[in-house]
Amino acid sequence: MKVTAIMAHPDDTDLWCGGTLRKYYEQGHEISVVVVTNGRTGTNEAVSDSWLIETRQQEQLSSAKIYGAKEVLFLGNDDSELFETPETRKQIITAIRKLAPDVILTHNLKDQNSDHRVTAQLVTNSLIPLPLYTVRADAPAVETVPVVFMADTYAGIDNQPEVYVDITQQYPFKEKALGCHKTQLTGEIKWMELMALQSRFRGFQAGCGYAEGFTGFRVYSSIPDYHLLP
Repeated sequence: MKVTAIMAHPDDTDLWCGGTLRKYYEQGHEISVVVVTNGRTGTNEAVSDSWLIETRQQEQLSSAKIYGAKEVLFLGNDDSELFETPETRKQIITAIRKLAPDVILTHNLKDQNSDHRVTAQLVTNSLIPLPLYTVRADAPAVETVPVVFMADTYAGIDNQPEVYVDITQQYPFKEKALGCHKTQLTGEIKWMELMALQSRFRGFQAGCGYAEGFTGFRVYSSIPDYHLLP
């Protein structure tokens, strides 16, 4: 099975579904990642945009190796200025058609971060056009529409997952993956602590050590099959 994570920023994949991706990888599935923005506002340090963008790409490439990602696509939209436009919709349709996943993991439509919400909107709004040859993009139409699972929100605010993935065995890999993002670990927000707290809380809810929570996105004629999660 082919699994693609489509997330807004470099490091979002690791924060919100890194354990699940590692578990998919251990089960022999093919992993790919799409990063929608360039991450250029991801620090208050006095560094150049070009340096931060390049550094964050390299951090993402390093972390993606931990869950065996076969391909990582960087769409390069400006961080903190992501909107749903014909151009960004075309980018997402092209990426999904090119990678042809069976399952997509993306952000939650309830997330407080605007880049996260827009990414979720772009993914879910692109599903119906995927098999339509009349919808033009830079990759041909596909026959099968992937199943989409939306990840958790910051601190779980306004979100109660429908299903949990036990990542107790995979959590050290999730931590190692986030640790690749050195530019993000020295700021005011303690991402490693936040990730541990939320993963333990979802694990407590699910009756295991650590967990990641997901909600299936429903589209006409397609009910998400939770058995597709590892």
